[in-house]
Amino acid sequence: MAAQDDTLVRDIRKFRHLLWGGLTGLGVVLLGVLALQVRWGLAPLRRMHANLHDVEQGRAEQLDTRLPEELATLAASMNAVLARDQRLIERGRHTAGNLAHALKNAAECHASSITPVARSESSRLGG
Repeated sequence: MAAQDDTLVRDIRKFRHLLWGGLTGLGVVLLGVLALQVRWGLAPLRRMHANLHDVEQGRAEQLDTRLPEELATLAASMNAVLARDQRLIERGRHTAGNLAHALKNAAECHASSITPVARSESSRLGG
């Protein structure tokens, strides 16, 4: 009877060892698959991040919208904001050019009106 008990205990110990080894292996495989799934699932965000970096560096003018639906909507909204900002910048440049031209004309007009007066004053004083 003792020999059977020893055999039974050995078999139970072997079963537990195999069970824990199998469960540990399965857990490692599941974690690996989960990591791959997360990496694959976040790939569109990495592409969007890289595309946004290109826009920041001036290598692209707008974001790529060939993304999953949720991100494509976000990219389209961001492109609309970028386009609006570009229009504001262009309008500001145009306005600054007009102001510079107006100041130049006013300065030339002022200079031309001062010059004859200064000449007549210098000729009257002894010139």
